[in-house]
Amino acid sequence: MADVPPKVPESGIDLSRAVHLLSLRTHSTLDRTDRAEIKQLVGIYPTPAQATAWKQAFKRKIAHLVVQG
Repeated sequence: MADVPPKVPESGIDLSRAVHLLSLRTHSTLDRTDRAEIKQLVGIYPTPAQATAWKQAFKRKIAHLVVQG
């Protein structure tokens, strides 16, 4: 399993939104609207395991962006 998805959001806003959607995905199946949005943000609809790993990777990226600031 890859640590990052096929597409990584560039902006902090998109990264934060992706983290939120990935968090939801770790617990359930997303509705059609959220599913389309996560596909747009990360390139595919992740499995719960992928969502967990990617969420952590994105959180690290956000923390890195904050430090660089």
